Amino acid sequence: MSRIELPLASVMSLTNVLTGVARRHAQDKRGLIPATFWIRAAVTAVFAAALGIRLLAGSTVEIRDGGPLFGIVSLHLAAIPTLSLEPHVGGNCK
Repeated sequence: MSRIELPLASVMSLTNVLTGVARRHAQDKRGLIPATFWIRAAVTAVFAAALGIRLLAGSTVEIRDGGPLFGIVSLHLAAIPTLSLEPHVGGNCK
C-alpha cells in the first residue's frame, strides 16, 4: 500500500464508526433533517482535518482521470464528471 492509503483508510473507518454512533444519538433527540446535516458536517470536518494533515506533511492533491465511463471506451469524460457519476472508480490506483 502507498503511504496515504492506510492512514486514509484508518481515518475513514474511524469516521464511519463515529458517524454511526452520532447518528443514533442525534436521531434520538432531533428530527431527521437537522441530524443529517450535523452528521454530514462532522464527517466533512474529519475528512478536511485528515486532508489538511496530509497537505501540511507535504503531500499534493491530484485528481486523476477515472478512465472509461462504466467500462465503455468511447465514453471517456473528464475527471470530475466521471468521479461524480462513478464515485467507486476514484481514479487509477497504483
